[in-house]
Amino acid sequence: MLPEDLVQPLQEHLGKVRLLHRHDRAEGYGEVWLPHALSRKYPRAAYEWGWQFVFPSGNRSKDPDSGVLRRHHVHPDTLGRIIKRAAQAVGSRKSPALAALKQKAAGVVSSNRLMSTANSGAPGRI
Repeated sequence: MLPEDLVQPLQEHLGKVRLLHRHDRAEGYGEVWLPHALSRKYPRAAYEWGWQFVFPSGNRSKDPDSGVLRRHHVHPDTLGRIIKRAAQAVGSRKSPALAALKQKAAGVVSSNRLMSTANSGAPGRI
């Protein structure tokens, strides 16, 4: 899964993201885009915490297809700059490859979904 030294920082980050989501909900936002079949089957799911982005954008923006104002995921270039600055801050001469980090994160999410499904009997949700 995740290296032990990343668990606490990730939990802290998710706590901040959860507060941001609560703030958005209090202001009448907090909805993420879901594929059409899911949004029809579960009309309120887009507001639930489990569907929110791990790395949300700092700003809300208008969805180009629906016109709905919502918070999207952070742009990959922005995430790459953040990772590069973090690597420099700890004295690393090399910046980790963003693609490798995304691939690792996707594997962790998939693994967690499988474990969550097995443990809860619910569909593959984190």
